[in-house]
Amino acid sequence: MKKYLITSLLTLLALTASLLAQPTPVEIRLATSSSGGQYNKLGWILKNRVAAKYQSTIKIAIDSSRGSIDNALWLGNNDVQMAFIQEDIASYFKTGKYLFQAERYDNLKVIAMVKNSEKTHIFLAHDSTIDSIANLRGKRIAVGARRSGTAFNADAILRAYGLDSLNCQYTYLSIPATQKALANNQVDAAFFTANAAAPFIDEIKSSGFPMLAISAEKIQHIRKSYPKLFPDSVNSVDGEKVIPTLGVRTLLVARKDVPKHVAYKIAKTIFTASSPDDSLHKEFAYYDGDEDLHAGAKMFYKDQGKYNLEFSDLVLRFLTIGLPVVVALFLLLYWKHVRNMYRWNIYFRLSFILILFFVIGTVGTYYFERDVNESFEDLLGSFWTTIIYLFVGFEGSNPITLGGKISSLFILVGSVGVLGSVAGNFAAVFLQEKGDKIPMDSRDHIVICYWNNRGDDIVRELRHSEHGKDAAIYVLHEGGIDEGALRKKSYYQDVFFLRDDPTSSEALQNARVIQSKSVIILSDANNDKPDPQTIICCLAIDKMAKAHVRSGKKIDSNKKSKPHIIAELMDRGNRELAKQAGADEVVSAGFYRTGIMLQSALYHGLSDIFHELLQYENTKNSIFIVKLSEVNNADKYIQKTFAEVAQILNNERAKANSTILIGVIRDGIVVLNPQPAGKGAEFDTFKKEDALIVLAGKFPRL
Repeated sequence: MKKYLITSLLTLLALTASLLAQPTPVEIRLATSSSGGQYNKLGWILKNRVAAKYQSTIKIAIDSSRGSIDNALWLGNNDVQMAFIQEDIASYFKTGKYLFQAERYDNLKVIAMVKNSEKTHIFLAHDSTIDSIANLRGKRIAVGARRSGTAFNADAILRAYGLDSLNCQYTYLSIPATQKALANNQVDAAFFTANAAAPFIDEIKSSGFPMLAISAEKIQHIRKSYPKLFPDSVNSVDGEKVIPTLGVRTLLVARKDVPKHVAYKIAKTIFTASSPDDSLHKEFAYYDGDEDLHAGAKMFYKDQGKYNLEFSDLVLRFLTIGLPVVVALFLLLYWKHVRNMYRWNIYFRLSFILILFFVIGTVGTYYFERDVNESFEDLLGSFWTTIIYLFVGFEGSNPITLGGKISSLFILVGSVGVLGSVAGNFAAVFLQEKGDKIPMDSRDHIVICYWNNRGDDIVRELRHSEHGKDAAIYVLHEGGIDEGALRKKSYYQDVFFLRDDPTSSEALQNARVIQSKSVIILSDANNDKPDPQTIICCLAIDKMAKAHVRSGKKIDSNKKSKPHIIAELMDRGNRELAKQAGADEVVSAGFYRTGIMLQSALYHGLSDIFHELLQYENTKNSIFIVKLSEVNNADKYIQKTFAEVAQILNNERAKANSTILIGVIRDGIVVLNPQPAGKGAEFDTFKKEDALIVLAGKFPRL
């Protein structure tokens, strides 16, 4: 006992340690701009806001760069996972155009865009007389830092005017170096692609450097090759003029492999103010261009109503909202049935408990993990992950939060339950072969009470019949059966022997007599006068069925009051007593034996006819009862005479299962070969409540 206690304590300590283990934060490197630049400062603000909200799950490191081209190449090499990039650079990088022909990278996804677009500013040196970009031929031009968006845009604009590095002197300088060169007349012109509100732009303007415009004709010409650029304008140095130029949007982008929940949380941080002083959301806008959104950002956009829902989203919402409502309505409408099933059916009860653990564990894990673990980012995905977990484990989708780990214990209990159920079913197969395992949820089975030498014939013929070949058979007996010998026969599969008194209510409950389709009560071979015993058994079943109905329970969907009881009597004189005791049909072996012998004495070979009719085999013909109320096209038989219906069936004899009409059952009375109306017979035409008595090779599907 002490050994087991120590083992249990060690297991509990190990489990607790694993639950309390802190999740490893996802590390993201964010490429911005030059140190101290606008996007570098914006990156630091974003880093601090994310750290304040998600310190334990996301860690952002800031990298300075020369600009958009640097940032794009770093993304492609996975040196950084997020970056600020001009929209035109991002587009060309994805499609492999211009300077990215050897660096195509189509896994770049957008999270948001900077609210204020960047504009191309073209400044001239003091006292410059240049009045057009075309006049910059042969001049010294500062086109920005290498691998910057400014350098890319400057080259596109100059080429529109027929200028390039061959007929101009391109100078690649950082922003501060460009400002200094411009002030010292070391360059004739300088390009800047920047936000109009950038501090260094104001500094240059305040110094009185003149500006050049881009003509409307050239703007349209440039946009044909660079559609991400758009017409824009900037104010002149004195603020009195509007100078035409080109603008471009700046995007916050991420690699596609950045976890979805990380992109979601960054988007949420950007667009959700954490305090009245939080101005981060004022710097960004929801992206509405044609570049692909990151899956995490798209999910946040949808939550905010900024992105149209897709068909898969509607299906997901139905499954997460509509399906529980449907289940709740079903439970409300069929509460009594569900309660009875839960109370009486052990398999239903176990399944309900296991599903409950599974749902609680999944919903709990989703609630705690949705913001930190992409495997649980939506409820439907969480259910799929936990279904996989039931079979192979989380496999890299382990819960990160403490709440998620605790919730996963419910899933663990559910998976153990499923495994136990599967193992139990396998064990049931072996136990069933030994006759020890009795199904707890059988319905519409057949119960045989008592046993004699005709019992084996009954089981064999049931297995040959169409309706009895798959039915479970319960044999309730008081002993004297060589069960081992019987089970060697192939047709004893799904035959269960219960040794008990068939008149005992407990024994009848164990055999689920109330839920059975039919009960065959044989004359007990161990009793010299079995009829009283048979009648008492009928009474016991009838009493149990009536008590079941009085309690408000339904036996089946057809609302039958009790199973169909067929009682075997040795003395036909006890027929009425058996009927009063609840027997639906009474079979007297002695009576039938006498009748057959008498008929055979008068008409030789008649016993062979009865012998064939009483055998269910593929090569034999049998008598079947077909209720018109259960026939799909019953209208073709209703209001027809016996001769007319017989002719219809005769015309269809070409079918594989030819059928001959020999009688009718009306109001429980059997009429064989009814005479035409007007000759003393009560039968005229068929009604929907009637049943046909037919001779066929197998049960006819009329």
